[in-house]
Amino acid sequence: MSYRILGVGAGVFIVIAIWITALTLSVVFSKAKRPVSFLGSGSIALALLVTIILLCIPRGSPVEDPVVELLPSDYLFIWRLTLLVFLFVAFVAGIIFVITEHWSVSMPAKPLRKVARKTVICENK
Repeated sequence: MSYRILGVGAGVFIVIAIWITALTLSVVFSKAKRPVSFLGSGSIALALLVTIILLCIPRGSPVEDPVVELLPSDYLFIWRLTLLVFLFVAFVAGIIFVITEHWSVSMPAKPLRKVARKTVICENK
């Protein structure tokens, strides 16, 4: 029996992990010095090779899933989905509000002429 996560098999997640790792290595080594800089393009080539090999491996014979009794319908999913959409919109609006009202406020520098400077001389004993 094949296990599925969100309707897809584990192989999809393996390929995604391989490509995320390859792209991360490519970005990390993009600004590196000459001998190490080829690791980024090498990781992309290796990810491509592994992906092609995994695509060439034949899949197992399709196994029919056992018949499962139908569960009663959940009619509250519409309200849950509405609440989730509302919370997501409120979250995005809150982030935009924080960025525009808090982080983008200019803070003028204090003039140096009004600040009294004290020079402390420490003598070594």
